[in-house]
Amino acid sequence: MVLAAIWFATACSGRLIRHLGGGEGPALDGRQVALIRLDLLGDVVMSLVGARAIKQRFPDAHVTMVTLPQTAAAAHASPDVDRVVAVDTNLVRSPLTLLRPETLAHLINALRELRARRFDLTISLHGRTASLLALVTRSRRRIGFAGDAYPSALDEPRPGGRQSHARLRLHDTDHTLALIPTLPNGAQTDVPAPPLTVAPEAVRQVKILLDGHGIAPDGPLVVFHVGSGYGDFKRWPAASFAELAQRLSQSGAQIAVLGAASEAQLVESVTAVAPAVSLAGETTFDQLLALLQRADLLISGDSGPLHLGAALGVPVIGVYGPTDPLVNGPKAWRGQPVEVLRRDIACSPCYSVRVRAECPLGDPICMRLVGPAEVFERAMGMLRMSGKAGRAGHVRGPA
Repeated sequence: MVLAAIWFATACSGRLIRHLGGGEGPALDGRQVALIRLDLLGDVVMSLVGARAIKQRFPDAHVTMVTLPQTAAAAHASPDVDRVVAVDTNLVRSPLTLLRPETLAHLINALRELRARRFDLTISLHGRTASLLALVTRSRRRIGFAGDAYPSALDEPRPGGRQSHARLRLHDTDHTLALIPTLPNGAQTDVPAPPLTVAPEAVRQVKILLDGHGIAPDGPLVVFHVGSGYGDFKRWPAASFAELAQRLSQSGAQIAVLGAASEAQLVESVTAVAPAVSLAGETTFDQLLALLQRADLLISGDSGPLHLGAALGVPVIGVYGPTDPLVNGPKAWRGQPVEVLRRDIACSPCYSVRVRAECPLGDPICMRLVGPAEVFERAMGMLRMSGKAGRAGHVRGPA
């Protein structure tokens, strides 16, 4: 990884830059802004607050967001993002993939597109690779935290970084907002929830999908997301989800379980023993947004769909263990109920962005200690609060 990054930096600052042709493109005004976030889905969702703040403070700004290909859909869903450039920087992690012609072509095309925009301001939100991309854009100003950047990659490095901010328990959204320029008079503005566009066609498709699985349109719908990215130990145990599904179903709720196609076996470990519907691999990203918007409650570990649901205003319950909810927890963006359940034990939180969320002790007891009965009580409370409990005989506590 280090050798590949050094090669990438050297190439970008030398021959590859010259090959790109010096940033040809039409002359642009002084409001071209790039936000770079090369992380997981939930991280990109939380970073959309940066685009919202820029548009609020500088309405005529043109915002380009640079993401990984697998998270680009979240940026596309934001009306505050005018353009999305997907760069698969994971390809540079291995010399074998780095030197493939298709990899070089992808990187050259992506970097040429970034340079052609002639950015006035580029903000590296996290990660050294993001700072390298900021450098090769040849933006007039390159901002980011010094602790998250290669030396000299930024011309306006700010003190600190994600690791030091995590020790201070600064939330990810605050980390992002600290890099957003203020208005000319120095004033800050309140930043509302980052909007996400839910396509009407996706709403229609999700209705058909749920109808096909026997989900009634008027019954309370509780959605589980049982998977997680970048570490299995962020997952609440499947057995706990299954017991929770039993309790909620006995109380009249309908349960749908989300997951990627690669997580079908994990999802089925819940649906095979509990009255719940598997939707593993059955939704596109647009349909995922529509499904979450339809949900009366979303229950998940620390995951991308959890943050999507929170941004959409869905009531959510997050079960946390390795990650710190004060840093990475869901926000009540639209005033909806949001709860985080965790156990304050000596080894938690232990997660570092530099490694996968794997338990150093080999047993994620922090996740197991949050029991289904506790989550059930919180879920019932949220459904009552939203008026879904007790409606037409639905969702009553078990005898």
